[in-house]
Amino acid sequence: MFRIGIIGSGMSCTAYSQAFLPELPLSLSGFFDARTDVAATYESQHSIPRFNSITDLFHQVDGVIITAQSDRIYEYAQSAIREGKHVMIEKRLPANLEQAKELVEMSKESGVRCLMGNRERAHPVFDQLRKRCSSPLFIEAYRVLSYDGNPQSTDVINELMLHDIDLVLCLVKSELKRVSASGTRVVSEGIDIASARLEFSNGCVANLTASRIATEEKNKFTVFQKDRYFQARLNQFELSEVSLDQSETQGHNSPFRLTNESFKPSISAIMELVEFKEVMQEQKNPTVSFEDAYLAVVVADRIIKKINSLMEE
Repeated sequence: MFRIGIIGSGMSCTAYSQAFLPELPLSLSGFFDARTDVAATYESQHSIPRFNSITDLFHQVDGVIITAQSDRIYEYAQSAIREGKHVMIEKRLPANLEQAKELVEMSKESGVRCLMGNRERAHPVFDQLRKRCSSPLFIEAYRVLSYDGNPQSTDVINELMLHDIDLVLCLVKSELKRVSASGTRVVSEGIDIASARLEFSNGCVANLTASRIATEEKNKFTVFQKDRYFQARLNQFELSEVSLDQSETQGHNSPFRLTNESFKPSISAIMELVEFKEVMQEQKNPTVSFEDAYLAVVVADRIIKKINSLMEE
């Protein structure tokens, strides 16, 4: 039985705590949040044990899930690795490349098992897309959030576009040759909407768009390859395939055949806990390793620098 601690509180902590199913050889030891007022409030509303210090948590666990705010990820991850604890980071590595690279090196040298939350790569829709799409030629990713009144609540590149960068790098097994990007301020002093174009040595091109100021949330991921294209709608658990109908019976109708497929919704926190268990038991390699996550952060950093240079002109 592996003892797990959660670093951070809020919705993510709740989601993971509810995913500790009886059949999993995992037990939730408790949570820690350095924001004492937030931690106290959360403890009063949930039946999850609270640790008063990160040291106390480390003494009582075999592995940690880091859901804390992004500016504390590096601190908590390196501390956990140094303490010999297995680590799963919920969303992303630090945006600081030096810190992200250090965590990658530590994960390789420490002997502990480290991985990222895999809710997008392991999503049943994307998993099916990846199996069917062997040679992508062109990719379009569109990910926007409805505006919540707080222009600083979501980092457009490092929290929205980063997911699609990772999915593109998963599909396209070729060297990234060129990155171009543009973005603009609309309601804040930062980047509110951005687009990027990734060009690979094998000829594949990916166009990515991300925004935090839409009127409604949308998420589409479209992949074109010879004779067909796929559109994945992860939020709706739907995958469409449009293929060239070469059958002799097609008559004078459309030359394309449309196939829609729906997938049973899955609870991402349960999927991630199952993988965390398997990785800790050395039954499998992570779906998204720290090294995979670092490659996506590097591309995101290139995009941010491109946009910032344009905005400063």
